[in-house]
Amino acid sequence: MSALHPELQGALAQLLQGLNSPDNELRSRYEESLANEWQAQKPDALLMGLVEQAHSSPDEKVGQAVVTHPEQSVDWT
Repeated sequence: MSALHPELQGALAQLLQGLNSPDNELRSRYEESLANEWQAQKPDALLMGLVEQAHSSPDEKVGQAVVTHPEQSVDWT
C-alpha cells in the first residue's frame, strides 16, 4: 500500500519515465517539472514517492535512476 495518493503516484511514475527519455527536449521538460513542481512545491511527496518507486517498480531503470541521480531528485540543502 502506498503512502501517496494514486494521482501523485501516477504523476511521479510519468515524471520518472520522462527523465529517462532519450529525447533531450522531452527530458528537459521533465527536468523543469522536477525542479519547479516537485522539488519546490512537494518535496515530501517526491522523496516518499521516489522510495516507493525504487522499491516497487518492475522497471529496473526506475530504481537505477533514483539511486544513481539522487542529487537531481531532492535538494538536500
